[in-house]
Amino acid sequence: MMRVLIAFSLLFSLSACVNNIEKYYQANSTAPNSSQIIAHSGPAEITQISSASAYEKTYSLMEEGYLYLGNSAFEGKGATEAHLQAVAQQVGAAKVLFIKKYIGTEDHSFAMTVPETQTTYHSGSFDTVSNPYSVNYSGTSTTYGTSTTWIPNMVKTYDQEALFFVKRRPGGFGAQVRNLTIEQRKKTNSNMGVSLAVVFKDSSAFYANLMRDDILISINETRIKDGKHFVQLRKKYAGQKKVPVTFWRDGNVYTTFMDIDPEFTPMS
Repeated sequence: MMRVLIAFSLLFSLSACVNNIEKYYQANSTAPNSSQIIAHSGPAEITQISSASAYEKTYSLMEEGYLYLGNSAFEGKGATEAHLQAVAQQVGAAKVLFIKKYIGTEDHSFAMTVPETQTTYHSGSFDTVSNPYSVNYSGTSTTYGTSTTWIPNMVKTYDQEALFFVKRRPGGFGAQVRNLTIEQRKKTNSNMGVSLAVVFKDSSAFYANLMRDDILISINETRIKDGKHFVQLRKKYAGQKKVPVTFWRDGNVYTTFMDIDPEFTPMS
């Protein structure tokens, strides 16, 4: 029985060591570089959210100035806070949004067979006709076999996703953009421009009253071709005042004059 208990505890201690958060982690293909972020040390702040609120929670966090580093998504045994913190430390995340939805319970019970030996001790005495004296004897005999024990193992499984974020350095245009969809191109009757995905609070774009889903048309009268071109223009006009920025919103075209902060102001 002791052999069974040792094997059982070893098996489950090994399974507990598997960190699926780490195993399935995928870094953001456009993750920020070190000059764009405030380096974080220490435990990350972990917030568990529902899948229904994930979209708005993610954007709210990004509007507060947090940049997306990557995610881990899988179905399986529930991840622990230690698993989340381990990956957060590896990638330098300051905040983690964790989605965990119960799927069901899986039966992982199994039969465990272990070798078993049994030793029998023999002793006694006997008399013979030719020898009136008793003869003492002793010895052992060993039999070999196996024993099988049924190990119950019911595992709750969850649909899980963890999103990792780090704080951005203030400065620059103050927004993240994405390329236009076909529908947006048709609305604006143009293949050029970018859509505002996130406007960071207290940024240049925020104070210019630009908003999520606005479509930027031009900066300083230069038409924006796509996301890469926007980055070039953003850097070109960083630190300048009263820069004309033209955008499309709800069928109308507007121009605002932006004071664009220098790129990534160093922290004091």
